Amino acid sequence: MTVIQQSANQVTVQLGSEKETYTLDDKQTVTPAGDINALKTWAHWDGAKLHLHFKKGMNWGRDILSMNDGKLVVLRDIESGGGSTTFTITYSKAP
Repeated sequence: MTVIQQSANQVTVQLGSEKETYTLDDKQTVTPAGDINALKTWAHWDGAKLHLHFKKGMNWGRDILSMNDGKLVVLRDIESGGGSTTFTITYSKAP
C-alpha cells in the first residue's frame, strides 16, 4: 500500500513499512542525523509537479509526482553503483 500525506510544510510517503519524510522548502532532512550513510531527503514543487529527492550512501533518486486523468503518475530516476534507470509508475485510487 502507498500512502502520501501532506501538511503545510512537509510530505510523508509510506510504501509498505518504509516511511520517508520530505520538507517542502528544498532543504535536506537527514535520518539518522550525523550518520554519513543516512537517508537524505528533500522536496519542492515545480508548478503542479512534486519533486521528491533522496540519497542514501552511493544511491540516489528522484520521483516526480503528477496527476493525469485522475491517476497519480510517478516518474522515477534512480542511480546505484554507477548504473541508472528511469521508469514510470501509474497509480489508480482503490475503490
